[in-house]
Amino acid sequence: MNELNSYLKEVGSWIPSTEQKERILQILRSEVTEAMEESGSSPEEAYGKPYETAKNLCKEQKWVSTPANYRIRAYAYLIDMLIIFVAVLIAWWWWFSSMFVPSSRGEISEGYMLMTLLFFVFPYSFFWMFVYPAILEKMFSTTLGKWLFRLYVYDESGVRLTWSQAIRRNLTKIQPIMLMNELEKNLKFQHGRDLQSKTVVVIRRKDSNK
Repeated sequence: MNELNSYLKEVGSWIPSTEQKERILQILRSEVTEAMEESGSSPEEAYGKPYETAKNLCKEQKWVSTPANYRIRAYAYLIDMLIIFVAVLIAWWWWFSSMFVPSSRGEISEGYMLMTLLFFVFPYSFFWMFVYPAILEKMFSTTLGKWLFRLYVYDESGVRLTWSQAIRRNLTKIQPIMLMNELEKNLKFQHGRDLQSKTVVVIRRKDSNK
């Protein structure tokens, strides 16, 4: 029983927190239990790997059938960029004020200025531009801007993102070639970075926020 519960827990971790999630997992419990009894093996051997099982379940639910169009995604992106801009601006304001505004410490060396820039301001800016959205999209399937418009990022099958997908999706912002792919349109309104990471942004109107 513990083995079955662990299996279902792992499958559930990949499934978005929708209103149907508990019902789906209850049905899955019955099916996996039956498969285990027939084969006399573990849940994974009887029914398949948790990740693949979750993908198949999500495909059946068609949770990626309501992709967000470019306009609403642009609004969400602007809000995220505003948050990031403010966070990065704080770092740069601190750097410029501490480096160039006269203080009781006297003159600040160029070496100190450079070290502060390289080891604080740049990493801090990189975090907010790329790491911050990747963490939120992995952990919660959304960012603050997307959340306000009920937008969520999933794998093309409908499961939650892997770390690899979340990181790849955000790091491709720095690839110039992606700028050309941003103009590529398809039925799922996928941008270049969506195509690269095999993700899709969808609208969820009645579900929870994960």
